[in-house]
Amino acid sequence: MGYEKFTKKRRVVKDAPMITILKGGNLGINMACYEKFFQDFKYVILFYDSERRMVGVQPTNDASNDAYNIRLSRDGRLVNVSAISFLKYYKITHKESKAYPATWNDEDKLVELDIG
Repeated sequence: MGYEKFTKKRRVVKDAPMITILKGGNLGINMACYEKFFQDFKYVILFYDSERRMVGVQPTNDASNDAYNIRLSRDGRLVNVSAISFLKYYKITHKESKAYPATWNDEDKLVELDIG
């Protein structure tokens, strides 16, 4: 068996919509993802499909008890959502930050992350 090079960090394509589950328990939304799916919204509602190991992030402007704020940094370059209680409840590991491609599910009207 030959050597395989270990790379410390995976290079993320800036133009691809991505959401990172950050080790601190936040969801980090890159600008491509924010502009494509979330920029006209103030909140998200989080969903989890345990059979398929999929996280759903549904944009909304309804400030319900189940809605999480979309937080934009002062300079407008960073977007995140606090998801600590969601991750703990579903026992979704976040010991290390990990980025996932974000795709739109038209049937359920939400952004999906395959965390499989």
